[in-house]
Amino acid sequence: MLYDRVHIESLAHELPPLVVTSEQLEERIARCYEKLGMKPGFLREKTGIGERRLWERGDLLSRSASSVARLALDRTNLQPHDIGAIVVCSISHENVEPATAVICHENLGLPYTADAHDITNACAGWVNGLLEVANKIQLGQIKAGIVVTSEDIYPALDATIKQLNDNPAKAFFEKTFATLTMGSGAAAAVLTDRSISSTEHRFLGATQMTFSQHNRLCRLQVPDGPVLTDCWGLLMAGLEPAKKCWEAFQSEVGWKSSDVGLSLFHQVSRMHRDLMCDNLGLSKETNPTTFERLGNIGTCTVPITWSLAQEQGLLQTGQKIAINSIGSGIVVIMGGAIW
Repeated sequence: MLYDRVHIESLAHELPPLVVTSEQLEERIARCYEKLGMKPGFLREKTGIGERRLWERGDLLSRSASSVARLALDRTNLQPHDIGAIVVCSISHENVEPATAVICHENLGLPYTADAHDITNACAGWVNGLLEVANKIQLGQIKAGIVVTSEDIYPALDATIKQLNDNPAKAFFEKTFATLTMGSGAAAAVLTDRSISSTEHRFLGATQMTFSQHNRLCRLQVPDGPVLTDCWGLLMAGLEPAKKCWEAFQSEVGWKSSDVGLSLFHQVSRMHRDLMCDNLGLSKETNPTTFERLGNIGTCTVPITWSLAQEQGLLQTGQKIAINSIGSGIVVIMGGAIW
């Protein structure tokens, strides 16, 4: 999937107000730690995650998704009537129906001609949404669209803490450990056709591959339950698919890893990030991290890291940007942009 008409008009993110350190989280599972003979500090030492952000209890997913989408739109020269599609890509859901995107559509005052729907594909969802809106622009169906996501880990985190204290078994702790690394957030991007763009930021496209033999390594079966994960198995299973997909994308666009000025990863932990950089031949120095203070924020990781990189002045004109998105399943998307 390659594009010659798609521009990235704006990026935006919103961080939740509640900061929860790894030590504070460990205090909530003190009964489990005591039973297993574990000491505080294990979570930070094992993952490199010092803290994560959480929304206030009861904060609506559509509120944060609409807020960050409006911020992204306000950073452009566009008006709501210019938008042809809005896609919400969260793992979290506010309702079974209607789609969160429909509520955002109303909140933003988008025209009835604008498509609105949700996409769910684990942690790869936001980049999937990016591709869907880019496809619509490339095909000439729309001139502009919004890709947005918001994650709320509170329900799964609360369920995990309760079950860990009620069932402080080593095997169960290992299966639910990934949930303790997660955080919440929201992010959005506005994409436009080059004919109406006020930027030179091009989204080139991506290569997507699916390695479904690994679909049992990570399961979230109910929204308010723990994420059951074979952490090590998932980490190792993702390395070869990521490399294969990255090599295919490089071949398609004529890039080499050494050409990349900035790489944006789905981030789980320090070990995951370091192994993935080595695996793809990408420099750690040009790979900004957010996991230390935001944890694993699912679909929000790539767009929030991207938006923060822009705020921090890390994006430079003409820079090649690699996009690495992996969702449990395993679905791998390797893409790129030129800033």
